[in-house]
Amino acid sequence: MEKLKRNPSAILSNVKLADGPDKLKGGAYEFKGRPDSYIKIPNAGRMDTRKSMTILVWALPKNRMGPIVQFAKKGFAVRLWMMRRNMVFAEFVSRGTRKKKPYLASVNGVSPWKWNYFGLSYDRPSGIATLFVNSKSVLRKRIGSFDLSTNHDVFLGARPGDKQFFRGRLSCLQVFDKALRSHQVANMEKSCFRSTG
Repeated sequence: MEKLKRNPSAILSNVKLADGPDKLKGGAYEFKGRPDSYIKIPNAGRMDTRKSMTILVWALPKNRMGPIVQFAKKGFAVRLWMMRRNMVFAEFVSRGTRKKKPYLASVNGVSPWKWNYFGLSYDRPSGIATLFVNSKSVLRKRIGSFDLSTNHDVFLGARPGDKQFFRGRLSCLQVFDKALRSHQVANMEKSCFRSTG
């Protein structure tokens, strides 16, 4: 199994290193829940999955609502958000028209102020989208076949000019150009963890 490609260099804005899900120092970034606290990943095509995708990320949420992963600085695009203290929300948007598709939202297993391993996937041939929480598929929905709006820069934590901000920590963002199955998601869960010995 190959990752899409190495991520382009990120632009950090008012974030700091913190302990990660592996309990080691410097394994995560802390976001302050402010409009200027975000990470921008320029997308020159390396994160444009277009047909199918999986996004995996560790998140420790400390507020009620805000973006974890958001394609596009403005408007609608693929995104993974906290919608309540214990609800994660995934939305898929078509390329070009930027039309929103039926979203996936779940409170199943989501814990505020604790590390959660979130994932979303979309398989264009089947039209099925899946939301993962702690390696478990908590929601699957057929949303139709279309090209994804992943041809935009990626923002973590906030988008400049937006009024919703994520407060908490994020670690180990991974993007794949295929829809991973549950066992593959589980296999990637600790892939970024560092050895203490």
